[in-house]
Amino acid sequence: MKRDFWERASVHANTRPDRLPVQTTTEDFLLAPGPGSVRMFLECGLASCGIAVFFVLLPLVIFVAITPVESLGTWPWLAAGVAFAAGWAGLFGLAVREAESDRRWAED
Repeated sequence: MKRDFWERASVHANTRPDRLPVQTTTEDFLLAPGPGSVRMFLECGLASCGIAVFFVLLPLVIFVAITPVESLGTWPWLAAGVAFAAGWAGLFGLAVREAESDRRWAED
């Protein structure tokens, strides 16, 4: 008589779990209250500082280094300040708008 191969152990014999237990909790899906927070405001300021340095001051320093111009005066600092303030306001405005759209999406 032939051996019946249907009597073997199977994957469904619960010899090991199919999946790892879920490690997420409800706190992982909660959004911060309000459209913006102090942390978001300060992070936008930090990002704006980097933008002003790398995209305004650094090109001006490179310009002074490779040309015979010895100094540009005080206007680069004014340009960097304007870029910093405008960048901070723009980034924070866009971040608040994005947070609001995320909140509306989560409510649906």
